[in-house]
Amino acid sequence: MLFGTVLGPVEVLAFLTSVALAALLRHERSAALPPLAGAVCFGIAIAVWAISLNPINAELSGWTAATLPDTWRAVRVQWELSHAAHAGFVLVGFVALILGALADRARTRGLPATSDEALAR
Repeated sequence: MLFGTVLGPVEVLAFLTSVALAALLRHERSAALPPLAGAVCFGIAIAVWAISLNPINAELSGWTAATLPDTWRAVRVQWELSHAAHAGFVLVGFVALILGALADRARTRGLPATSDEALAR
C-alpha cells in the first residue's frame, strides 16, 4: 500500500518533468528526443497501471484464502505480467533520461557523444 502511495506520485512527476524538458528542448531535436522517449515510456507505464494493475489490485484486496476464485491463477499471471511491463517501461524511460543527460553533458563540454565522433577527431 505504501509503495503505491509514495511511488505513484513520483512516476507522475517523472512523466510531467520529462514532458516539460522535451518541450523546453524542442528546438534542438537531438536533445529533445531522449526526454520525449522517457515521457512516452513513463506515460505507457502509468497507463499499464491504470488499465491493468489498479483494477487487479482492487479485486485482490477483497480476497482471502477462503474466498479465492477458481480463476486466481489466471489473475495472478495477469498481475505478474502487468507488473513486469510496468517495470520495463519505467526502466526504459529512466535509461532514456540518463542517456539524454550524458549526451547533453558531452555536447555542452565539447566532448564526442558517440565513439564514432571520437574516432572522427
